[in-house]
Amino acid sequence: MKKLTQSEERRRNAALIIVKTLSEEASVVSKPLSAVNVRNIPDNAEADIRNYIRTLKSHEVYGSTSMATHSIHARRPNDLDIVVTNPRKVAYDFSNIMRRKGIKTKVVGNPEWGSYVVQVNIKGEWEDCCDVHPISDFRGKYDFYGSSKLPLKKKGISLQRASDQLLRKANAITQRKKDGSMGAPPHRELKDTIDFITTTELLLASMELKSKAQLAKAKRVKEELKVWKAHLRKLKGDKKKKAITKKKPLSATRQKKFISKAIKKPGKDVDDLIFENGKVIERKTPIAKILEAPKMVAVNPYYGISESPYSQRPVKKQRKQKKKKKATVPYSKALKQTLSFSKTVKTGRKRRKK
Repeated sequence: MKKLTQSEERRRNAALIIVKTLSEEASVVSKPLSAVNVRNIPDNAEADIRNYIRTLKSHEVYGSTSMATHSIHARRPNDLDIVVTNPRKVAYDFSNIMRRKGIKTKVVGNPEWGSYVVQVNIKGEWEDCCDVHPISDFRGKYDFYGSSKLPLKKKGISLQRASDQLLRKANAITQRKKDGSMGAPPHRELKDTIDFITTTELLLASMELKSKAQLAKAKRVKEELKVWKAHLRKLKGDKKKKAITKKKPLSATRQKKFISKAIKKPGKDVDDLIFENGKVIERKTPIAKILEAPKMVAVNPYYGISESPYSQRPVKKQRKQKKKKKATVPYSKALKQTLSFSKTVKTGRKRRKK
C-alpha cells in the first residue's frame, strides 16, 4: 500500500491529537429525545415511537438524532438511527405503530447488513423514517483510536455520547481506501467530515466552558483567602512563621513544565500528572481508580476494622433484642379501666371493690 501524502499525514496527526484530547469529554448540553423533532417521523406518531423504544432492553439511538440532544443548535435529523438486538421485529413494530395512526409505511430490508429501513409516504414520495441496525456490530474497538463508549440514558432512552460520535467519524475519515489514499467513501466523505468538525467544536466548547468555570471558582477562592490573610496579619507571633504563607506553592517555571507535559500527553487526564523530584510524571494509579473506593470507606475511616486505634475496648456487635408484643386489652375492659381512673383522679380515693 502506498504511503500517505504529506497533506494526508498532517490531517491524520491532527485527528489523532483531537480524539486523544476529547475522547473522555462530555457535552454540557443534555436534552431528552422528545426535544428533537425528526423530520420524516409524523408528529402524531413520535410519542408512541419514543414510548416503544423505552420498552427495548438493549438499544442505542445514534447519529444526527442523538447529536441533536447534545447541542443547542443542531441540524434537524431526517430519520431516526437506532441499533437493537432484533432489527426486523423492531422495524415492523415501528411500521405498525405508524399504520395505526393512518400513516402509509413500508419496510425495506438489507440482508447484507441485517438492517431494515422503515419508509413513510410523504406527499406521494417514500422517505426513510427509521433506520434499524443490529447492535452486535455496533460496539467494539476502532481501527484509528479507542473503543466505543457506552451510551447515556435519558428518560429511559439510551443515547449515543458525543465522544463516541467523534471517535466513529475520526475512524471513518482516516480509513485507507483501496487505492491507498485516506478518507471516507466518496458518497460519505463530505457528511462525515462535517460531522467530525461540528462534534469536535461541540466538545471543545464544553471543555473550554468547564475550564473557565474552574478558573472562576479559583478566583473566588483567592478573594475569600484574603479575609484570612488579613486576620493573620493582626495575630501576634513570630514574623518568620508568618512569612511562610508568602511563598508560592508552584513557581512559574513549574507551571510551564506542567502545562508543557499536558500538551504532549493529550490522552492523559491532567489529574494524573504530578510533580516528583522536580519532574512532571504520570501517576502509577489513575486518580479515577483511586476514587473508586467504596463509599463506606470515605464515611468511616475504620470501616472493616474491628477496633478503632484510639479505643481501649474492641467494638462489639450488639445483639438485636426482640421487641415484646404489647398485650391487647378488650375494648370493654379498657373502657372500664379508663372510667375508674377518671373517678379516682376527681375524688382522690381508690374505688373499693364491691
